[in-house]
Amino acid sequence: MDTTEGASSDRQNVVAFRLEQQTYALPIEPIAQIIDMVAITPVPQLSQVVEGVINVHGEAVAVVKLRRHFGLEDTPLQLNTPILLTRIGGQTIGLIVDEVTDVFNLPADQIVQLGEILPEELGDAPIFRGLTYVADDAMLMLDPDQIFRPDQLEALAQAVEMLKTIADKAQTGPEPTPKRRRAAPKKKAAPSKTSVEPKSKPKTTRQRRKSESTGSNA
Repeated sequence: MDTTEGASSDRQNVVAFRLEQQTYALPIEPIAQIIDMVAITPVPQLSQVVEGVINVHGEAVAVVKLRRHFGLEDTPLQLNTPILLTRIGGQTIGLIVDEVTDVFNLPADQIVQLGEILPEELGDAPIFRGLTYVADDAMLMLDPDQIFRPDQLEALAQAVEMLKTIADKAQTGPEPTPKRRRAAPKKKAAPSKTSVEPKSKPKTTRQRRKSESTGSNA
């Protein structure tokens, strides 16, 4: 679902959605697209802020459950659970809601500022732009720039960067382990030459008789 309709200066287009029994609305301008649930890659280190990261047309997008963000009871995700891809704080963030009900074109004078109806002691509620009624249903208008604190926006950006780093490592593969060089075999030392006197050859029978006869004549 694309949200590209414009609005005149005295009217405003808003996307209405539900969390539990309450209807909320966001201006249509920062909402790029509304998609059904897709696979979410969790980021455990940042699980207190972000539900995880999804892939949208090759772009990593951090997603947040508005139920949990608003302190409501958590519910399991369904295949048709909608995600509002919204531009907030210079980055695209997926806002998980229970149900998208409609897109309304509201007269500007139909939106009542909360300061006009809230008791003064309650102070300002910057996350809410105002309140309006559509078919007797009270609808709280949200200010997208006030949904997250600066530190939460930073955590969402970190989640995207962490997933990009993991994806890059998966594409390049593990670093090759350096091969150990085999030591060159040691050359055996040549045997040293030793002077060995040759053994005398055994005397023949004739030589022995000659020697014996010579000894007897002496």
